[in-house]
Amino acid sequence: MIRILVVEDEIPILRSICSLIEQTDSEFQVAARARNGKEALDILDTQVIDVVFLDIHMPVMDGMEVLQELQKKELDVLIVVLSGYQDFEYVRMAMRHGAVDYLLKPAKREELKRVLYEVESRVIERNLHKNKISLEEQHREYELAVIYADHCFEKYEQNEKRKRLKDELTKFLKNKLEENEYWSIKGRTGNEFIVMMKKFGRRNEKLLKEFLNSVYRKEEAHSVFMYQNEMNHEKVFKIYTMLHEIAMENMLLDEDSFRMVSEKDELRLQNQEMINQAKQKLRQTSCPENIMSDMQFVLQNIPHKRGVIVEILYQAYLIYGNKFGENEKNIWNISDMNDLVEQCRTIEDILKKLETLIVDTFYIQDDNSVQLKERLAVSLKEYMEQHYSEKISNQDLAEKFGFVENHLRKLFKGRYGMSPMDYLQMIRIAKSKELLRENMPVKVVAQRVGFQDALYFSKIFKKIEGCSPREYRECQRI
Repeated sequence: MIRILVVEDEIPILRSICSLIEQTDSEFQVAARARNGKEALDILDTQVIDVVFLDIHMPVMDGMEVLQELQKKELDVLIVVLSGYQDFEYVRMAMRHGAVDYLLKPAKREELKRVLYEVESRVIERNLHKNKISLEEQHREYELAVIYADHCFEKYEQNEKRKRLKDELTKFLKNKLEENEYWSIKGRTGNEFIVMMKKFGRRNEKLLKEFLNSVYRKEEAHSVFMYQNEMNHEKVFKIYTMLHEIAMENMLLDEDSFRMVSEKDELRLQNQEMINQAKQKLRQTSCPENIMSDMQFVLQNIPHKRGVIVEILYQAYLIYGNKFGENEKNIWNISDMNDLVEQCRTIEDILKKLETLIVDTFYIQDDNSVQLKERLAVSLKEYMEQHYSEKISNQDLAEKFGFVENHLRKLFKGRYGMSPMDYLQMIRIAKSKELLRENMPVKVVAQRVGFQDALYFSKIFKKIEGCSPREYRECQRI
């Protein structure tokens, strides 16, 4: 968490800047506010502050006087100057007195975001250099690794997972290493942790792999990226930045991963080759109706790397938009694709969200009936996936969507190659297999997935899977 002090005498501007800061990222906390320079210095004397957003023109004590006082006290805090257009000469003076950046008023969201992430990098670099590296130990060799609680960074709420991983990492390192052999701090993103350890053969690599195994959880995907060469303290921030960038592209969505990384790492070339092969396949799509099947083929036949998937989704939009035209209301960009991936746990989750997006974006024939039919088929499918545990019949679907049963059956079968009821049974059996693996009683499983009769459930299960539910569960135990 980066603690911020905002110093501004105009209340509306003060409130606006504080609000924008906390909306940008949960890692930025407005820890205190001040209306003049004297209040700001009092706060800095009593609280731990990482960054100060400092107005220049204020009553009692102005921004320049505050900067001069901070230089005298040698306080380790980063200063961002708040300024109007007419104050630029003051800004230059402030930079000469130690300010690291400036923000023009009224603050714009994108410019504020740029400034925040710039000072965040400086805070991390400062912390990396001052944590547990004493003067007498600076000649020693170290190894650096970054550890991630998940593949999601901004939109996905994960405070509980982040705290749990931090606690597990802290406990593990304390049990395995002496206090002077390592240190760890939070990284640039909320779910990232940086670990630096004294070099000792292959001990650290083995320890981090052991840690990864110890925190395995089916519903989460942890990642460790470790620099394979030793280094001294002067290279810490450079190597961390490289590891962070490689991790953004290469962490896996749905399984734990450990990767040794070098400065000549070939991952980027490998990823670009995968993206180029995917683009070749996507260019072969003959009509909008085939987009989904081709996207499914591409995404299911590549390593599930976060950055590669985001780039392929964006390239698909460019290719299909040029080839088939697009709905101007649905314009995709890298940020949209990143958000989509952040909301998903698996490739299957991505494909579910992608299907609706594809229909809304590329089915734009003059005759809207094609798009409407496709959208209706997708809606039917989504409804059954969300309500499979409830009583659903063809009549229920007809009443829900306002069409006769025969029309819905024909429309759905034309899109998915099976009737709605066959698809519903397929979903129910797939969900029942998950519950059976958890040793849940067959009768309870049947009720959980929408069967009122356990005998009928067993009959359908055996018809689809070739064995009874009990036989299936016994096989999973072996």
